[in-house]
This record gives sequence, C-alpha cells and structure tokens, in this order.
Amino acid sequence: MRVLVILNPVAGRTQATHVRRALDQNFPESGATRLEIYETTGAEDVAGVVRGAIGSGVERVFAAGGDGTVSAVVDALARTNIPLGIIPAGTTNVLAQELGIPLNVEKACQLLAGKTSIRSIDTLQLGQQHFVLSVGTGLNAKAIEGTSREGKRRFGPLAYVWSVLKTVTGLQPHSFTIIADGQKLRVKAADVLLANVSTLMRPFRWGPHIAPDDGRIDICVMRAKNVVDILGVARDIIVPEGPSHERNLIYWHAHHSVLVFAEEPLLVQGDGELLGEMPLEVILVPGAIQILVPEEDSRPRKVRLPLGRNLS
Repeated sequence: MRVLVILNPVAGRTQATHVRRALDQNFPESGATRLEIYETTGAEDVAGVVRGAIGSGVERVFAAGGDGTVSAVVDALARTNIPLGIIPAGTTNVLAQELGIPLNVEKACQLLAGKTSIRSIDTLQLGQQHFVLSVGTGLNAKAIEGTSREGKRRFGPLAYVWSVLKTVTGLQPHSFTIIADGQKLRVKAADVLLANVSTLMRPFRWGPHIAPDDGRIDICVMRAKNVVDILGVARDIIVPEGPSHERNLIYWHAHHSVLVFAEEPLLVQGDGELLGEMPLEVILVPGAIQILVPEEDSRPRKVRLPLGRNLS
C-alpha cells in the first residue's frame, strides 16, 4: 500500500527527525506499506501536492504537523474515499484531540500501523476550500493574526491565550447579520465562530452538543465587551447549563449553509489560517472526509442540544 506523508518540519515544537524516526520504527521498508514522505517548505500548494499523489495511485495520506497541515490535506481529500491519518506534531492539534487520536507522535504512528477504524466527518466549505475545525471572524481571527509562528513554537497553546488577552484590550462589538438556512438575525457581538468540532484547546470545549459528524454547522456567538465578559464566556464553556438570559456565549445551528455579514471589513480565518476579509458564506458537506481513528472512536455520537435559541 502506498502512503503519502505530508510532513511539516516547523509545526509546533516537534522536530521532523523525531517524526521520521517514529515512522521508520512503525513502517519498516520490508513491510507492506510504502511511505512517500513530502517535507513542506511553506511555499508550495500542499493540497495540489496531495491531489497529484492521489492521481498517481496513493491509497492513504498521513498529515504530520499541526492543524494547518491537517487542514491543507483535508482540502485535497474532501469528497474522495482516500483515508487521512493524523500524526499530531503541532501546537494545539485540535482535530486529534476531538477524535481521540494519541497526541504522542510515537503512539499516533503505532495506531496508524495497527488496527484502526474510519470515521466519516463533515467539512465546512468556503468558496472552493474545505475546512474541518471552524471558520470565524472577530476576536478569533484577530487572535490568530496576533500569534506568531515563533510564539507558538516557544509557548505552545499559551501563545494563543496571550494573543486573546492582548486583543481584548480595546475590544469593540461588531454588528453582524447572520443568515442560517435562510433565517436572518442581527446581533452585536465580539466574535462569530462557525464550528465543526467542540474542542477549543485543553481543557476548554465549545460544548458537548457539537460533533464533527452531526450534520450541522454550529454557530457560536460571543457577546463580550471587556475582560469580565471574556471570563463569563469561559464560565459558559465550563458550565454550559447556566441560565440562557445570562450567557455571554450563545449558540445557534444550521444544517445547510450560513452567511455572515458585518458593517466593516473584518478578518476571516479558517482552521487557524487567515483567509481575507468578510463577508463569508459556508456550506456544510456531510461526511466529506474519512479519518483513521482508534477503533472505539468510530461509533456515531449522541448530540445534546444546548440551552438557547437554535436556527432549525
């Protein structure tokens, strides 16, 4: 079996030699699996590299890197039947956390070399690109803009936390118009996130009602004006059953598409990468990507809806 490995040598704090060593130990040259390792430079079109490899007969693709590397590979594999294996080597490794994939490089390689199941998950399509974690605007995009690669390598997930705290200074709510499955509403908020997964970063999760295979776009709206409100958002994440009228974080959802407009040209991010400016239109693509996961994590999830108003 031919397997393409997309290896990002500058992701997180994991060294590329560490990843290569773990691959060599679990996929010996004498075995039935033939690895073709492509080490990225940051200048290439990763999705194009993956599509070319698929055209030449590659049967599986492993993404060794962070969420940005995984997202680029997902974009190429969406709507194909080529399974994706994840070797978490980035800063937060959100999708790996969400799917129960070991965060240790050696253990992730052991998993991919052994028995796995395939879990089909949804993607969020924005234009021609597919995203697997989230698409958002407002505070989340500004925080990503303010997080440097060097900061992520030195401080890990804390680099994002520090960027959020810096961004909160002078935080101003924006006027958004959200159209979810044809239903329109207007809201003043600091942040609008269209989520496909519940994991934010350890130990925080957007909510137990969000799953990457639930056939929904979950709309998370943060009504925050200052640091106190941000702490309220953290409370809402930790204690999701609080009174809905007191919540600084509110949820809606849609099953097909979401459009978001703002009165000013705000930044937009997808899976942690800046994409440009508003407006944004996201279409849900159910079951678009096949992920190799531990056997016990392939079963369908039960979805529990949150308090508050839902658009469906």
